[in-house]
Amino acid sequence: MKRLSHIELLQFGRNLPAKFIVEINGEDVDVNKVLRLLPNRRVACEVSFKGEVRFAKLFFGKRYLNHFENEKAGSLALEQAGIPTPKLLENLIDTKQSMAVIITEWLDDAIDLDEKLESMSSEELKCEQLTQVVGLIAEMHIAGIKQDDIHLENFLFNEGKFFVIDGAQVDAGAQLSGEEIALKKSLSNLAMFLGQFSPVHDDRIKALLVFYMKTRKLDEKEYSLYQLEQEIFRLRSWREKKYVRAKALRSCSEFSRIQSWTRLLVFSRKECSPDLCLVLEQLPEAGVTGTVLKEGRSATVFLLSNNGQEYVVKHYKKKNWMHYIIRSFLSSRAEVSWVNGHLLRFFRIPTASPIALIEKRFGPLRGESWVVTKQIQGVHSWNFFVEKRALRTEKENVINKLQSIFEALRRVRVSHGDLKPTNILIDMEHNPLLIDLDGMKSYENKDSFYQAYEKDLKRFALGWDNTGEWQDLFDKVVCAVKMHMK
Repeated sequence: MKRLSHIELLQFGRNLPAKFIVEINGEDVDVNKVLRLLPNRRVACEVSFKGEVRFAKLFFGKRYLNHFENEKAGSLALEQAGIPTPKLLENLIDTKQSMAVIITEWLDDAIDLDEKLESMSSEELKCEQLTQVVGLIAEMHIAGIKQDDIHLENFLFNEGKFFVIDGAQVDAGAQLSGEEIALKKSLSNLAMFLGQFSPVHDDRIKALLVFYMKTRKLDEKEYSLYQLEQEIFRLRSWREKKYVRAKALRSCSEFSRIQSWTRLLVFSRKECSPDLCLVLEQLPEAGVTGTVLKEGRSATVFLLSNNGQEYVVKHYKKKNWMHYIIRSFLSSRAEVSWVNGHLLRFFRIPTASPIALIEKRFGPLRGESWVVTKQIQGVHSWNFFVEKRALRTEKENVINKLQSIFEALRRVRVSHGDLKPTNILIDMEHNPLLIDLDGMKSYENKDSFYQAYEKDLKRFALGWDNTGEWQDLFDKVVCAVKMHMK
């Protein structure tokens, strides 16, 4: 493995080798695997140190010492409060190289909370795991500790219990004065945690709030479910702006943006292979390069194959010169669809995975555009319910899932804009997904949202006219969803 200096760590940026060695104060730290990288700032990694496998955070670049001290102080605060956290084994500072490292025990086969919940076979088991984590959060608040950037990856499950990680985000100010976290701040922290789950599962919130209040021995009358739900909505809106709208169109750890005078390409680093990127860069010149699924005046949908994987490409065209001039100054429909795809995934509402956004450009002016998503094997909801020979119990299960999706959209105040049966896809495992997202909008104003949402539900209901029993069933779904709007 290559031995890297502080300068070389900065020079590599995002292209840091998977394995390397750093020397800090005469001690070799062998990096076996990079787990997470913040370029020019921090590397979280699996390391070999003094012959043992450990977890390490390596700090370098500007303000490396501040980040190191924050991580160290937060980890010690968790240990002192008796909160399960990986044991802090060593911390080294090398001021000559402007590097520092914190080394903790390695938790074999640990999985984060999100992965743990995915492995659970029933909602009851998932709620049991969530209750454990909410209990941990309550214990932190009692000890005067809160994680300012609390998220699901900060809770690792190992050998039958959850551990709290990421000391850098721990605020232990109240702990120093021997106080608990104030109720308003602590419940805002709880709301930030709960708001990261799909709104499909917001029916868990009431039981978790009751458990939290009992753990802290607080009177349940001091804080209502309504107040927590309002705070969850506020924080979801804030996270939407910070993590979706602010990042989906720029280069960051998740996305890459390549722009010239004539073209814009934004793609998912995780989902887009180098070979696919080359194909997408040539797409504006190559035109349609696959089987056409749908041809229209303003858009064409076609399949694109690459290395055995198929993708759906929607090509947004300009109708005429007047349309071209007007749309040149606005966000392209592909951009709107791209951002909305990531917004739904952020809220854990099922949709096809967005892979890339492409636009023809003339400087700041926008021309034709393309959005690329993973192909989903399945059928449109109309075909599934009216034509496909599926069991009635399977169809009723899909109806329940659809109702949950509609409820989720209501909770986050998102309207689809064209909620017809052909814009709902049913995959091979009978899960419904929303597609065709260029008309989707999110709202902060409740009244404006309900007007748009009413149109969504009306459009959905009209799509089932003259389908007999399915029309009746979906009318009941729409009525059930509307009940919560009052």
